[in-house]
Amino acid sequence: MSVRDELKYWKERVVNPDAFGGAEKEIWLKLELILNELFDELKAKGKIEIVYPKAKIDHIQSIMDNLNMISANHNLLMDLGKDLKKAKAFLDATSPFGFTEESSTHLWVEVTVLQTISNIEVFKALLLAHSKDVDILPSHFPSTMRKNAPIAWVKLEPYVENRFRNSLAHGTWTIENKQVVLFNDADLIPFVN
Repeated sequence: MSVRDELKYWKERVVNPDAFGGAEKEIWLKLELILNELFDELKAKGKIEIVYPKAKIDHIQSIMDNLNMISANHNLLMDLGKDLKKAKAFLDATSPFGFTEESSTHLWVEVTVLQTISNIEVFKALLLAHSKDVDILPSHFPSTMRKNAPIAWVKLEPYVENRFRNSLAHGTWTIENKQVVLFNDADLIPFVN
């Protein structure tokens, strides 16, 4: 693939392809293959919905708009850390409202966690919303996929159900000594993902 073709490929798939490094592109390509396999498997079993009421389409669009806003807010906060002058100006402007360097850093981590979890959970919810004759409870997502797309699910599961995601989603994370610490469970033994 030429450099021009590669740029076109990424611009058609990703809002901000310039933010992708080699590792992100590699993961994207793996996931794209797995998701195509998942959809093919669901389609072969007649599990893809093809008729949607307007209200459902509107709700899906609203969910996507919400996810985009979470991403935009995350990017605004990320951008603050790129420039020391900008970060200081933000702290100076928000300190009268109680923001400190510590609380601002924590806010950045919180929005990052929200974005990470929202991306995964919205993916699951939208996949279920586009499915028919399946258990649509998000909490049953793994068993629903295992039942309806077992071949692809084995490949997708590590990206959707893992210790990192669970630690963030269950709130078993903290910031200690200026580092994010993740825990598997209530034993509170830190793990490195």
